[in-house]
Amino acid sequence: MPAAHRPKPPAWLWPVITGAYILAWGAVNLGFLTRFPFVHSDEAWLAGLARNIWQSGSPAVTETFFDLKPRWPHGIKMAFHGLQILAIRLGGYNVFSVRVLSLLAGCAVLALFFVAARRLTGSGLAALGAVAALSLDVQFINAAHMARQEIFILLFMAACLAILCREGPLSTGHILLLAVFTGAAVWFHPNSFLAACLCGGALLVRWAFRQASLKQLALYVALTGALAGAVVAFCFWLDPQFPVHYMMYGQGEFDLLVPVTSKLGQLGGYFSRLWNQFSGTYYLPNIRVQLVLFCLAAVLAGFFALVMHREQPRPAAQALSLLAGAGGLLCGMVLIGRYSQTNIVFFFLPGWLLVLFCCRLFGEWAARLAPFALAGLMLALSVWQIAPWLNVRYADYLARIGQYVQPGSRVLGNLNAEFYFENGVFFDYRNLPYLAEHGLSVAGYIQKNNIEYILYYDELDLIWQSRPAYNALYGVPDDFYPQLKAFCAGQCTPVGSFFDPWYAVRIQAEQGRGEWGRVTVYRVN
Repeated sequence: MPAAHRPKPPAWLWPVITGAYILAWGAVNLGFLTRFPFVHSDEAWLAGLARNIWQSGSPAVTETFFDLKPRWPHGIKMAFHGLQILAIRLGGYNVFSVRVLSLLAGCAVLALFFVAARRLTGSGLAALGAVAALSLDVQFINAAHMARQEIFILLFMAACLAILCREGPLSTGHILLLAVFTGAAVWFHPNSFLAACLCGGALLVRWAFRQASLKQLALYVALTGALAGAVVAFCFWLDPQFPVHYMMYGQGEFDLLVPVTSKLGQLGGYFSRLWNQFSGTYYLPNIRVQLVLFCLAAVLAGFFALVMHREQPRPAAQALSLLAGAGGLLCGMVLIGRYSQTNIVFFFLPGWLLVLFCCRLFGEWAARLAPFALAGLMLALSVWQIAPWLNVRYADYLARIGQYVQPGSRVLGNLNAEFYFENGVFFDYRNLPYLAEHGLSVAGYIQKNNIEYILYYDELDLIWQSRPAYNALYGVPDDFYPQLKAFCAGQCTPVGSFFDPWYAVRIQAEQGRGEWGRVTVYRVN
């Protein structure tokens, strides 16, 4: 049959095929959900707080494992903790239960990304290819597995992009939805500000192309601000000194109050670390191919919009909206000054959409087939990077601890072991730098908390020998390391030890090398 007379597939076909693919993708990912990436202490931190909120029956509590490290309650991530509580009640307190939440959110991101890609290209086949490329991207898989909030912020960004990728003017209803999605993200993480920056940049371009009005922009800002204000009001209810405490925490942990010019100067170093895979404690995959692809697509899409904005205003507006959204993300990151390695995934949605847009510039078949070729490339890169982790089991690490310590024992150790213990009995090393502020010694701290066992990681010796290179992990070791060594030697009895080169070492550059990773279990006399 000639192509001109070939019947079009029914409108439901590509959404159904894509839905089936997403379900299959989710099922495959369940098989290695707890093995890749390695379980980070942040996941135990977040899940531990959710468990404490649930068991105490109050959202105003803080983490039980931080009794000296300054912590204050706030509601900016309360929806996330609510979902974690539901997962813990259904599946128990374990890493699988809380990671399933992220995987479900990842499936939802892919579904919304299909909508955005189809509106961008008008092709269900091309949109399916784009979904495949994103789903097989190692950075996306990483985010969809970790029990952190990045994948939920991506979910709200994907919902916004599904609206912003529409051709033609936006209605007031679209603006209201954008504001609702952005405002809802505030209940998950402060990085919701980046979602607002993405929408703000894209809406400014829409306004420039007369596809949105100033009144609509004002409505978006007002409604998003009102929804964010409700969260802030809840935070004040939890902590009347919320702004002071929140700024104290941000400055103490991340040095966020430095001038914007200083933050801007750190941007180049951030991307350099991403390129060279230099990370502190987070798993950082090789994403050089993606970074090059996104940069090339941004340049090509920008050139197209510059040259063709009069002849083809609607696709030019789409391209510039994506570019402005990514630019808004970048500006928001600079304003915050929080250059976390995990935040790079926020650029992957507009990045892959820009790549898809550029494929369309080379003709209909390129738009349909090139995304599948890129998906094949992403699959190869992901298999190469994920395969080594499939033999690393977090459960084995906890089982080794369980050979010497009961879940109800009161223990001082590394927070990444917290999933093994009952609520309220575990204390993290990160309390120790604050001993002097509270008039305590290591011995006094052990006695005060009736600690029965100390999990001593030889990583502490590495940190001491390398100081001040790794002071950010547990604070300045001068404040506690000599005391802790002396206490273990003089007032404890070693009951056993084990070696784990992956989970007994938080410093990513040292993981798996075999030089560090000895854990000695001491019983306090």
